Amino acid sequence: MSIARAREASTLAKSKPRQALALADEALSNDPGHEASSLALWARGQAWHELGDNGQAEKALLDAIGHATDPLRSRIGVTLSVVESSLGRTVDAEARLAALADHHDGVIRGLAMSQLGLLKLYRGDGHSALLDLEQSLPLLENDPGELPAMARVRGNLGYCRIMLGQYEKAVEDLTTCLDEAIATNQDTVVASSFQNLGYARSRLGDLPAALADLEQARVWFQELGDPSRGLTGLFDDLAETYRLAGLTRDAVRYARLSTWVARRGDNLERLAEAEYRRAVCLLDFGQSTAAATAATQAANLFSRTGRSLWQQRAELVALEASTASATTELDDDMVEQVLATAQNLLSHGHSHEARALVNRVVQQLLDAGRQNRADEIASAQFPAMSVTERSATAMSMREETVREETMREETMSVPDRLEASYSAALTAAAKGTSLASALSGARSLVEEHAVALGDQELRSGTVRLTERFRSLAVGEALNNGQAGALLEAEEMWRAISLDLPKVVVPDDEETAHLLIELRKMTLPTNEATTADPASGSAIGPALDPDDTQSNRAAARADLEERLRRRSMMLRRSRGDALTDDVPTLAGVVEHLTAAVGPAVFVEWLEDRGQLVGVEVTGRGAQRLWPAGSMATAIRLTQYAHRSIARINATDDQAEIGAAFADLMADCAALRTQLWPNNSVDPERPMILSPPPMLMSLPWRLIVGGVGGGADVRLTPSASSWCSPSQTAASPWRPLTGSVANTPTAVVVGPGLLAEAADAAMFTAALPASTVLVGMAATADAFKKALSASEWIHVSCHGWFRPDNPRFSSLDLADGPFTLFEVDALAHVPDVVVLAACDSGKVAPVGGGELMGTAPAFLAAGASIVVAPISPVRDVETCEVMAFFYQAVDEGPALAAKAMDRAVAD
Repeated sequence: MSIARAREASTLAKSKPRQALALADEALSNDPGHEASSLALWARGQAWHELGDNGQAEKALLDAIGHATDPLRSRIGVTLSVVESSLGRTVDAEARLAALADHHDGVIRGLAMSQLGLLKLYRGDGHSALLDLEQSLPLLENDPGELPAMARVRGNLGYCRIMLGQYEKAVEDLTTCLDEAIATNQDTVVASSFQNLGYARSRLGDLPAALADLEQARVWFQELGDPSRGLTGLFDDLAETYRLAGLTRDAVRYARLSTWVARRGDNLERLAEAEYRRAVCLLDFGQSTAAATAATQAANLFSRTGRSLWQQRAELVALEASTASATTELDDDMVEQVLATAQNLLSHGHSHEARALVNRVVQQLLDAGRQNRADEIASAQFPAMSVTERSATAMSMREETVREETMREETMSVPDRLEASYSAALTAAAKGTSLASALSGARSLVEEHAVALGDQELRSGTVRLTERFRSLAVGEALNNGQAGALLEAEEMWRAISLDLPKVVVPDDEETAHLLIELRKMTLPTNEATTADPASGSAIGPALDPDDTQSNRAAARADLEERLRRRSMMLRRSRGDALTDDVPTLAGVVEHLTAAVGPAVFVEWLEDRGQLVGVEVTGRGAQRLWPAGSMATAIRLTQYAHRSIARINATDDQAEIGAAFADLMADCAALRTQLWPNNSVDPERPMILSPPPMLMSLPWRLIVGGVGGGADVRLTPSASSWCSPSQTAASPWRPLTGSVANTPTAVVVGPGLLAEAADAAMFTAALPASTVLVGMAATADAFKKALSASEWIHVSCHGWFRPDNPRFSSLDLADGPFTLFEVDALAHVPDVVVLAACDSGKVAPVGGGELMGTAPAFLAAGASIVVAPISPVRDVETCEVMAFFYQAVDEGPALAAKAMDRAVAD
């Protein structure tokens, strides 16, 4: 009985560790013999290791060795070496494995070589590690009983390939490992295989597939009840994936979770890795001091565990954090230390971190005007560290060998490819030559990657990785002093999400369920199930009146997180998304000259904290000028929003007058800064493209003052204004035909002060409309109206979420209609009028991209969006919109001009 229980426990130790512990304890309690005791104690050791308690694992394994005879004793020794390594005793583990690698039994020799390969990988000798792992597989293939061990070795081989940058081969090995692990019921191997697959795919740029794999790993680890060992690595990989996506806030959150979980377990290796990942994420998040502290802690932990390669990587991050936070000129000793560390890492086949740090140093030297020193480093370092002009020629990771399977550009990870392009651009900048080739290649790579991702939130992250390219391009154009070149340099990176073909999310039951549950969280708790007056069917489930506000807030946060992850995973692949509609940037200035008509186009861009204005007219005239500090403009923007909030917050006429006077003073100050020497002509139509932080401003007041009659339109970028969807009818974008003859829709949401009056007025203005009022204005009905209309008017309460702009929403009868649903629409009307609070507010999310309700509709295909930049009052908004539609009906073909007249009246 005891021997049967012990054998069953040893079989389940790596797949169901808690169950294995129970069986092993039962076997040991029945006065077992030596064989049963050895098996039971071995099972206990493996199970405790899987659960993260290496102290208990070591005790059980030492007891097991005391009871066992060969060959079981040697197999237990292999397991013990793994535990010793986790406890930081790498020298002991390596000595034990070296002895077992000469064992007469081929299986034990194969198992020992596999673990020895992992230790060599941790020590920094990745190529020797790969050789050991590859040689261990044939030794195990000869024994059909070793299929579980083969799966584990193949998983280790995939992990080794990841560390060496062989991501495509790693995916192949891990996919095979996954099949073998499922066939042999090794749940922990399945979980870790999904985890490593996710990481490898993230490095190849397939972030939606990576997130899907990592979520599968999370499910498996949760099923195992794993408190520390697996979840620490999983949180590490989630942090890295979100970091690669540019979602640095999420990356930092997962990195902190990883560190917290690792500290609960007795595993120095995992804690070191967690601290390292936290340092990298903090550095990307801009917290360089905290990053340096975490990286130093990680380096100390790696030193204790004998993982010299990882120690060097952590020290490199600490150096990078130091250079990132330096406010003075780089010290020559620090530069030399950085270069020496980077070259050491490069010689071991780990190029990305080395290249990134050297790039940062060269950029800082260029910023400091040390052109000669930057050129010297670029010439010495980059030829061996980059692929120039997108060459497919193999790079050498070691001076003495060339490993084509890992060096060719087509097998490089996306971060490596971007960093290589940046190296080429820096080399050109340091030598004073043209950046055109390097920047063009980088833009192509970013477009390719962004289209493959599809999701706007992930696309913004892709652009964030390339903001350094923008800085180089703008710097070169400013040095040339040409307005057209500067505009094209800025346009290369601005508002890329609006330049890309739309990727529609397929219908998904889980997403629909999450959206329904999220809407339920916003309904009043004291109301019964609400019915649609037209059909009598329920549009929302009754809520528990005892449900506390805190419980609902927690549930809502959980639903939002699940919805975000699900949305990211549902993006189509590049093969489905890529079309011939990706615009090119060739001739942006020429296209803009043709598209502005009688107007003046002005775009402001930022360079090292300073604003520069660029102007283009329909007659082809161009000019540029300094426009002051970005910090000053942001401060005035904040003042303006406070004044608007004061106006909306009171009925006291004196307070309104004082707030309005402050607002006009703020607008005048912005006008003076942005158009020095009063160079603006308020009588001429204007198309403005400000930086994202300055987008949500009362630009009509800034340009023309009260009653100035300024005709002002906003666009995220020059290329967006010139796109075919914007200019199909005419270069000056008139509406196509009379509004009365256009397929229209009117949506009036619940809870407005004058709901019925609003509906009657807007229906009269748009007589051929589909009309949804009050409880009929559900999310499904709204989506149908959007798909069937070319002009839609929406009156409802609106909300802007600065913490997470994709959850900005419009209030409908059954709850909030979020930007997730806008992003999934195959068609939106050409003109979208949003009479909803804050629906014109935007948040910058990196690389000049905007996120908010209005940009979401533009990205989905709308040509014109009319929306307020602040909270607005129900009655006054209805009055303004009445003037707006009267102006449109009287003949002005431009929605923006009609709104100007309405506001002035």
